[in-house]
Amino acid sequence: MNDAEKGQLLEQLTKKEEAQTKEKKKKEKLLKKIKGMEEKLLRGNELMEEAMKQEKQLLKTKAMVDEKRREQVRIEQEAKRLQEQKITLQ
Repeated sequence: MNDAEKGQLLEQLTKKEEAQTKEKKKKEKLLKKIKGMEEKLLRGNELMEEAMKQEKQLLKTKAMVDEKRREQVRIEQEAKRLQEQKITLQ
């Protein structure tokens, strides 16, 4: 093998190494991007779960407030009925 052939082989090897290095960097960049997207997706899921918990708690609280309101109306009606009954008895 003469010097020209050796030089040509060396040049081919160098180009292959550069291409592999470039491809490896591309792959690492894509993997990093995918990992970032996965983290955003997980965070989004966590936020969604938290929002659902808050909505459930709000609905529960609203039901309690509605029940207290109904109870208050019932008490007021009973008080009015008793007051009218008292007036009738006098």
